Amino acid sequence: MQGSISDIHRRLAPSLVTGLAGTGLTPDEREMLSAAPPAGVILFYRNVESIEQLCRLTREIRAIVEEASGLPPLIMADHEGGRISVLARAIGVPPSQMAAWNPRSAKLLDGIVASTAFKMRHCGFNLNLSPVADVASEPLNPVIGTRSFGEDAVSVCKAVSIAVNALAREGIFSCLKHFPGHGATAFDSHLTLPVIGKNVEQLREIELQPFIAGIEIGADTVMTAHFALAEGGPPASLDRGIVTGLLRESLGFEGVIITDALEMAGALPDGVAMKSIDPAAGEKSGEAVPASIAARALVAGNDLLLMSRPLEEVYAELAAHAEQLLEAFRDPALEERMKMSAQRTVSLRKKVSEPAADSPGGLRDSVEKVRQACRDESVMAKSYFLDGDADSPVKIRGGPPGPALPVFLGDKADFDNYVVRRFIFRILEGLGWSGQSAGPEQLGLNGLSPVRTADGRETGLYIFEPLRRPSARRSLILLCRKPPPGDVVREIASAYGSVVAAGRPWDAALLPPGGSVVLTYGIYDMAADNLAEMLREHV
Repeated sequence: MQGSISDIHRRLAPSLVTGLAGTGLTPDEREMLSAAPPAGVILFYRNVESIEQLCRLTREIRAIVEEASGLPPLIMADHEGGRISVLARAIGVPPSQMAAWNPRSAKLLDGIVASTAFKMRHCGFNLNLSPVADVASEPLNPVIGTRSFGEDAVSVCKAVSIAVNALAREGIFSCLKHFPGHGATAFDSHLTLPVIGKNVEQLREIELQPFIAGIEIGADTVMTAHFALAEGGPPASLDRGIVTGLLRESLGFEGVIITDALEMAGALPDGVAMKSIDPAAGEKSGEAVPASIAARALVAGNDLLLMSRPLEEVYAELAAHAEQLLEAFRDPALEERMKMSAQRTVSLRKKVSEPAADSPGGLRDSVEKVRQACRDESVMAKSYFLDGDADSPVKIRGGPPGPALPVFLGDKADFDNYVVRRFIFRILEGLGWSGQSAGPEQLGLNGLSPVRTADGRETGLYIFEPLRRPSARRSLILLCRKPPPGDVVREIASAYGSVVAAGRPWDAALLPPGGSVVLTYGIYDMAADNLAEMLREHV
């Protein structure tokens, strides 16, 4: 395998963050991490099954890369809270940013972020790709939503500062995203290139404010986003005027700049999301691949290129475009820029703290500390999730739900999401569900019923009703990440005495007047437990 490591791998490795294939390193991954160690590794749901497994995996990654490069790697994950909590199987799902933030109870946000950081550090991580600094100014935004701290820029600035400080206090690097502000877009950059329709001066009024606050408080990294300011313009992540001119020079950010995943459609010329390739067969998925835009991203001023696919696929892609990339590196300006990037990245990697698992108690001690932190976090959060508490992230309008059984509404992607399945599973467990499912992955969703309009048209929404009891009232729980068809939701909701807007608080505006409405501001463990407690009293 080392024979397949070429000059292009070694040249680009210090600028790369890549994914891994599974819950343990493959022999080829071990060889590649040793022969051409990337600057960082990002882990996803596919890489996590338990606390112990995660600790062992991160420990091995660090040992191999540190031995090969003399520096610890950046080991990172998207564990923001709410729906984007990729480490859920190991350390749970904390409240979404929108649920965690209330200016009257700032200690809740500080405590939740610090607890998450503590657990991540003891699992071997040193960078959380958070906080989300986007302002949720567009209710139709299908990708930000409750990932944001809120709709008011001033309030979001305060929350960003608290989150950055809490992460730093626990030894975890922070990442402000998605620069220069993804909150006003109405499309998902994973699927297309959104256009925000604002110039830089207009961005300064709202979108840039939380990034400025985060930079001033000492954020370690900033992630650039794949959306264009104007129709026909380049993605902000590949725009030198945005990355270098605005972020580096105008705002004075001196830390590490990392791209959002380069497989996303918003980063690619033809706007089609990257498909996986088979490195053994040398298969490529067309011309619009991350390797072809690596030079553009570096020229724009990004220090690290994030590629979320497994290491073997990424390195195969680089090899397939080696000549093109080596030609780009002959540009003296790019060569000089990469040296400056390397200095910033090396400086950050040198600040990585000693792994918690190397403490006197070793791996076993770290695992127990994470478990205890999960228990402590549950107790801490529960004190803020009380019915009628004005500072509680769970809001109730029209009184608490009456006797009811849960019925869930969402699209196929919602039900396929692990965090959503976990949310459903915890509610059912809290209600004493006697189903045979061993866990969220095994949750029997075969009974999804498609929702159609009165004239028979498909809506893309599905109903899941796991508990059926004659004459029992039912509560509709909205799981939607994307804005659902308002007329459809209104028609469905009219048949229920109570509705929970879990996925999107904005969906409450779609509901018919009257009845009980519960807002959780996201999908997360404590909201599920709280809802189960509300419903259990009446079931």
